[in-house]
Amino acid sequence: MPHLDPSVQEFFRLRDADELPERPWGYDNCYAMARSFTDFVARLRSAI
Repeated sequence: MPHLDPSVQEFFRLRDADELPERPWGYDNCYAMARSFTDFVARLRSAI
């Protein structure tokens, strides 16, 4: 998996090994994008 962040590579490794933790009920299609709102905004700014 060239050019992927190590955290993304680890996610795929865990997914392929069926080792991802269970998601809470109702969060089937939710993905964490940041640890806080401030972190989320900072990530948006760095993507521009």
